[in-house]
Amino acid sequence: MNTGRPKRLVPSVTLPVLLTFIPIDDKPYSAVREMVSDLQHQLEGKIRVLKIDAASHPAIVRSFGLKRLPAFVLLLQGAELWRQEGIPDTSLLNLLPQNLLKA
Repeated sequence: MNTGRPKRLVPSVTLPVLLTFIPIDDKPYSAVREMVSDLQHQLEGKIRVLKIDAASHPAIVRSFGLKRLPAFVLLLQGAELWRQEGIPDTSLLNLLPQNLLKA
């Protein structure tokens, strides 16, 4: 049944949200995009991963004060818990705060 209300971008505020800022069409970032997709599958149900095309949404990039891409920002109920700017030298799963990911 369609109630006429728009679909919520983040259906549950109790899940952490990982914002990923990566230029979608930029070939040098293809490995990073693959890493994010793998992370999304590994953490399904524990975290919400939102991919933001940094080239299409520069105002959002500026609003977070990001200096380097790719960038990753972990939020919980609107509060920033963690961020990584630049290509991580290890997997994102190893960098994320593990206490948030326990089920």
